[in-house]
Amino acid sequence: MIATGIGTQTGSRMSTTLRAGLLGGVVGALTSWIYELIVWVRLLHLDQRLRHRENTAVLSFGPRIRSLGATAFALGVCIHFPDGSDLGNFVRAHLARAARRSIEATLAALFYGIFAWVVMTM
Repeated sequence: MIATGIGTQTGSRMSTTLRAGLLGGVVGALTSWIYELIVWVRLLHLDQRLRHRENTAVLSFGPRIRSLGATAFALGVCIHFPDGSDLGNFVRAHLARAARRSIEATLAALFYGIFAWVVMTM
């Protein structure tokens, strides 16, 4: 048995849930990029398609990072996907905890989403 912050799980079950969290995070990261491309770039014309992918680096280090060109793009990817995977595992852990307490997952995710949005915009 492996002791975790959410109880004890066998090694196989733990690796399965970690994989699910990582996959959910990567899917979430891709989905957010697709949403931003459709809404921000295509519909609202708030950003250029080619500059869009480096926005994660710009949000972290400021607009001067764009002068690095391809390095800014690579840095944006290197920030975006691990962050999405970490977020996926965080949500997976907390939704499992909510399920054990008989709290409906959508309700728990709603409050978590509001909390995460407030923290990210600080």
